Amino acid sequence: SMDTSLSNVPKSVVKSVKVYRGIAPVSSGIETLGGTIAVESKEGGFAQQGQIETHGQASGGYSWVNSGRNGALTATIANDSHRAHVSGTSERGDNYKFSDDKSVTPSRYERFSFGAGYGAIIGDGEFGINYYHKDTHNAGTPFLPMDIKYVRSEILSTNYNTLLMDKYKLEVLGFYQDSSQLMDNFRMRSGNTGNNQKDTDSSVGSGGYRATLLVPEILTGDLKVGVDGDFASHDQTIYKNGNATFTQNFSDAELGRYGMFAEWSGDLANKWNLELGVRYNR
Repeated sequence: SMDTSLSNVPKSVVKSVKVYRGIAPVSSGIETLGGTIAVESKEGGFAQQGQIETHGQASGGYSWVNSGRNGALTATIANDSHRAHVSGTSERGDNYKFSDDKSVTPSRYERFSFGAGYGAIIGDGEFGINYYHKDTHNAGTPFLPMDIKYVRSEILSTNYNTLLMDKYKLEVLGFYQDSSQLMDNFRMRSGNTGNNQKDTDSSVGSGGYRATLLVPEILTGDLKVGVDGDFASHDQTIYKNGNATFTQNFSDAELGRYGMFAEWSGDLANKWNLELGVRYNR
């Protein structure tokens, strides 16, 4: 829960962010009480018939409060049937300062990421596969009792969409993520010595899937039906003074969520629109 979903995608490679405030459509997620945030990353599109297109974008920034530096680069190449993209980011900063040249210690950080993806037009459908790597290390978190020594994440995702009988739109996607994290209370901050030194070694393997079918022209609107789910397995060991037998906090702790939904949206009358949805989760 400390590593929020939005932290997986650096802002420099984000294409769009959509926010559903309050009551969200049942199709937007498994547990959406209070709203949903949907993030789309930059992947590039296909070129016009018979053409080859290349695109690139670079960005950089600096913040005086912590001598922070960040940079990002994205590049894409595509024709009318295939597309590929790569991206890389770098972010780092020192302890941030305030009045009289005082600083909050530790609050320095380093994070790097790399991503690559491929897409293809297959018949009436489109297939895509993406890989993303994130590496955070030596990141101080002064509001917590421990700091991040490293967080390493590997994310693999794939998607496919097509038209069935030239009318019904089918979308299928899946992902798998493998992450490991080490936090401690002594490498980046002073004062914790002897019996107070602790390490927390955590790992998680997770994945998920989603399939939706859009049926158009049902009464005055469209009907969307689908199934989705995800799973995760957690392990966490707490070391005290290097002793691995101190606490096994989680051992193969598993969570699985499964759902199905139906959602209809259409016009009732002039200037009136209605959306009705029902969802079952386990």
